Amino acid sequence: MPVVNLFELPQTQTCRWDGEGMCLGATAFTADDMQSDVAGVGMTIVPAGSSVGSHAHDDEEEIHLIVDGKGFADVDGERRLCEKGDVIHVRPGADHAIMNHQPRDLVIFSLAVKIRPESAAEAE
Repeated sequence: MPVVNLFELPQTQTCRWDGEGMCLGATAFTADDMQSDVAGVGMTIVPAGSSVGSHAHDDEEEIHLIVDGKGFADVDGERRLCEKGDVIHVRPGADHAIMNHQPRDLVIFSLAVKIRPESAAEAE
């Protein structure tokens, strides 16, 4: 049984989707590790004053769990303050971003699922 501790994985520093500042990211599993339509499982750490810029995935649906901290999440133009324990659902094609305006790190667990072509056609 594969068990991975996200906090023990190597973290890469990156500017996510042209956001402000630099974020840290760790990937536990990619699509190559999965037998399902899961595209990825990972964690992003958004330091104080940093953000993940606005972007969309037409072929993925995402779930983001706030593990620690607080920040603003924008999904399709709606902004909401999110904090530890909140779960953000991002539908395929939805523009989304997250900003950390607090003095401590914003830690986010993410799960992305690929959308099957027939599922996308049914949603239209």
